[in-house]
Amino acid sequence: MALELLAECIDFVSIATRIDLKGAHMRLARALEEKLMDVRLRDKLIAEGKITREQVKDYLQKIEDAQKNATFTEGDEDAE
Repeated sequence: MALELLAECIDFVSIATRIDLKGAHMRLARALEEKLMDVRLRDKLIAEGKITREQVKDYLQKIEDAQKNATFTEGDEDAE
């Protein structure tokens, strides 16, 4: 199911590129990249040769640390 959705996204990005939707294309390309690097799919895609470990490493190095956006509930002793 997920791979079929991924294939549809790839097709849509390909079409968007040809139409040159600029901003929409950039958002779609980012969404596709995030889907490819989703930890739930990543190992399978590496095993199938659809992405490489080097691509994963590059992706992980360029993403922002979102720790500053974390919120904690009261009573969570690990938060302190």
